[in-house]
Amino acid sequence: MHTVQDEVLNIISEDTGIPLDALFLSTRLEQDYGVIGDDIWSVLELMHSKFNIDFSELEFDIYFTPECEGFFTSLFNRRKVKHRNTFPVTVGHLINVAQKGKWFKPEQVKI
Repeated sequence: MHTVQDEVLNIISEDTGIPLDALFLSTRLEQDYGVIGDDIWSVLELMHSKFNIDFSELEFDIYFTPECEGFFTSLFNRRKVKHRNTFPVTVGHLINVAQKGKWFKPEQVKI
């Protein structure tokens, strides 16, 4: 029997191609591995299907870079970029979201 942690790790690894042995609770998906846009959306969809997670409170573009946001667009959205770095979504956070069944704000880190 797999734990919630095992299931989330498997979803992330299989959907992104990141090896299981390279995923840690502190791994920041966007900042450490560049998982953005459609790739992170796919992970969230799989998690929703598996755990019936309520993502209604998730404001996607303040936690993840949309697929279409390039360098120049990010220059005009510096507040969102800073927010993404201040509140990074980690593997551990996604495990906690799956366990609670609902999206909640990640912990703030000092930058």
